[in-house]
Amino acid sequence: MFKRIAFLLTFLVFSYSFILFAQPTIEGDFYKFQSNRFFVFLWKDTPPDKLNAPDNSDPIVSKLNQISQAMEVYLDGVLQAMGLSYDVEQRGRIAIYVYASSEEYQQRTGCFLCAAHVTSIPNTTGNLTLVGEKKLNQWAIYAHLENTPNGPGGLTIGLPQNVLPHELTHVIDLTFIGGSKPGALREGLAVYVAYKSDGFDDASQFTLTSQHLQQFMQQYDANFIEALLSGCGGLRRFMYNFGASFIDFLVQRSSVSAFLNFYAALKPQSISNSTAGCNFGFPKEAIDILLRQHIGQNYADIEQAYRQSFFHAFLSDEGRESFEFTMDQIYNKFLMVRSLLKDGAGVEQIARGVWVQGGFDRDKARQLREMLANSANYVATLDAIQRTNKNMERLTSFVASYRDTGVQSDLQNQLSQLSTLLASNQLEAWRDLYVATVTKLVTWRY
Repeated sequence: MFKRIAFLLTFLVFSYSFILFAQPTIEGDFYKFQSNRFFVFLWKDTPPDKLNAPDNSDPIVSKLNQISQAMEVYLDGVLQAMGLSYDVEQRGRIAIYVYASSEEYQQRTGCFLCAAHVTSIPNTTGNLTLVGEKKLNQWAIYAHLENTPNGPGGLTIGLPQNVLPHELTHVIDLTFIGGSKPGALREGLAVYVAYKSDGFDDASQFTLTSQHLQQFMQQYDANFIEALLSGCGGLRRFMYNFGASFIDFLVQRSSVSAFLNFYAALKPQSISNSTAGCNFGFPKEAIDILLRQHIGQNYADIEQAYRQSFFHAFLSDEGRESFEFTMDQIYNKFLMVRSLLKDGAGVEQIARGVWVQGGFDRDKARQLREMLANSANYVATLDAIQRTNKNMERLTSFVASYRDTGVQSDLQNQLSQLSTLLASNQLEAWRDLYVATVTKLVTWRY
């Protein structure tokens, strides 16, 4: 049933054959709307052109219905994939806060590299009361209309997926299991469940993921598995992909419930003789015990078989080019320069078509690369530069997250030069330096 969730969402997006009769209320900066298992909060100052309402319908009510109906379907898919059920009377409704645009979302939440995220609900007396009365789940989703109720996320970290199943998995994980877990497994679980519930071919998605990890281990870091599972590794490249792939590997050898039992049993411990200042994490010995108990194999055997599964896999042209596309962070580069593009909407349409239904469109990927590399495609108007400069935090956050301190120092010098150029109204020089900085620094190749 839930393998056809993409079809259902298409139906929900374009069909308004039934509209809930509940009317939204205003709460702070949001319209608030209630469905069976959700509270949907929509940014009150959302421009009308973002709502895309059908004829003769209230645009706010229509959009809130559209989001809430999609959320209900997504949640069913997530629960099905995890083998769980959600009692709203016991757990409370789940809140989702939706902003008008990715820029608005990032500025308001401070999550500058996020497509969406989950965190605790706003700490207000009313919310705390609702949580205490089990009418509101303590975990909430934050997203924006560019990917809600359906739309891509994960494009900067690996294979894309719809944002909301991923974030809903985090909510269910934190609600039912919680606690400290290796980041690779927490994010990997969200990727795994989203793959399983998106209606696309699982084999295609997991095969591409395996090909990416095969190339990554061959070229960059052959010993990243233990670091990621321990929770002590600073490595973030392909962390999401690794987690999803490893979980799929374990599930194929046991079951989803067996993995979730293993995952729930993981507890952080003190680590003696630790390196890189990591004194708390998940020792290999503790993971080994739990793998034997819940999966039926020891750590060494699982690690060996997992590595072999990569290198026995055929490496396709699609796998090679999609790996290069991800390592070069082409989509992230696009996001950082799109306000400077003459035809930003047209380039965005190409960018969003690169990853389709679990596969990779090599022609569109090459076209996107060429458009970003062509200086004739950029403008140097004051408005475009001011919009780009307003969202400079995305570039700063990327460098802080993925590059070493030397590169971060270089960026500060570039930012100082950009500030001087803007103050002296040297717009073309600002544009050229900014695009060159993004091209050089926004990459996973180092």
